Amino acid sequence: MPNFAPGSEHSIANTYFIPFAITIKAHPAVQEAWLLKGSGGDLGGLNWGNFIVNNLVLVAIGNIIGGAVFVGLASRFICLYKRV
Repeated sequence: MPNFAPGSEHSIANTYFIPFAITIKAHPAVQEAWLLKGSGGDLGGLNWGNFIVNNLVLVAIGNIIGGAVFVGLASRFICLYKRV
C-alpha cells in the first residue's frame, strides 16, 4: 500500500496501485520476481473483495474525515488570525 505520510494511506493513490497489483499478480514473471525477492506473504489476499471492503471504503472515510477536520481547522485558524 502506498504511504504518503507515516501510517496513512491515500484513497486516490490506492485506486491506482492496488488494482494494478491485482491485475498483474497473475502474470508468471511477477510471481517469480515476488518469490525471488523473498518478499514473503501470500498474494492470495490481494483481490477485489479485500481491496474494496478492507481498504478503499475505510481509507476513503478516513481521508474524508481527516480532510474535513484538518482543512476545516486550518481554515478556521487562518480566518481568526487575520481578524486580529
